[in-house]
Amino acid sequence: MLYFDNLSKFPQIKHFVGTRDSEVNLESFVTIRQVHGDKVLVVNKNTKNLEGDAMITNKRGLMLVVKVADCVPIMLFDPVKNAIGIAHAGWRGTLKKIAGKTVFKMKKEFGTDPGNLIIGIGPCICVKHYEVDEVVLPGGQSNSTG
Repeated sequence: MLYFDNLSKFPQIKHFVGTRDSEVNLESFVTIRQVHGDKVLVVNKNTKNLEGDAMITNKRGLMLVVKVADCVPIMLFDPVKNAIGIAHAGWRGTLKKIAGKTVFKMKKEFGTDPGNLIIGIGPCICVKHYEVDEVVLPGGQSNSTG
């Protein structure tokens, strides 16, 4: 499992990036049906069958999870307001500004000052193994690796 040094300095939160082989029981975690969009959900209890690509909460004891393959997991922590957020940022969500919308929602719901956020950006696919077209890249350039 991967841990972020900047987030590990805060004992009030637990975090990690795991793999499909990680021995974690997701039954006790809050998960969402990810749709590659920009919907940010406020989670106040362990609820099932939510749909979106980011979650935020200021409730202790809730464990928020996003699942990624080639997409980017983004973890946010506000140590002043004791609020957390997690986002699943694929290319569609990135174009729709999922990370910024998660920050904005934390500001709106919890009074988070974006300058106080501690952020962890998890591993994702690299340009060598991923091809995008003009829809994603500005100026119509392609990063095709052939």
